[in-house]
Formats: sequence, C-alpha cells, structure tokens
Amino acid sequence: MRDRTMRDQSRAVIKTFAYQCCNEIKVLHEVVEEVWRRMDDGWDEESYGWVEVMLEMGRGVMLG
Repeated sequence: MRDRTMRDQSRAVIKTFAYQCCNEIKVLHEVVEEVWRRMDDGWDEESYGWVEVMLEMGRGVMLG
C-alpha cells in the first residue's frame, strides 16, 4: 500500500482477521506498520522490503 489514503482500509481488514486468527496477524500488522513508517521516512526501497523488516524484527522468514 504505497497510497497513504488506502492504509486505513488495510488496517481495518487486518483488524477483522485478527479476531479470527492468531499471532501471525499480529506480526503482519507490526510488519506492515514498520514498512509504511520506513516508506514515509524516505528509506530506500531495499530497506523497507517486508523480508528485510521481518529479519530485523527477529522474525524468521520461510519461503518455499
């Protein structure tokens, strides 16, 4: 969500799923907010990628 005007809608969707799910949704919310913060602060694209953010948060990333 590069468009800031759509972020509240995204937050609402995440909140809806948080009631139905578990820790993964909480982590998703934390990662998304950090990615957006970095984008807004002008970090370069590599530094605000979700994989980079998760690794810096100490969260394992499993791709397969």
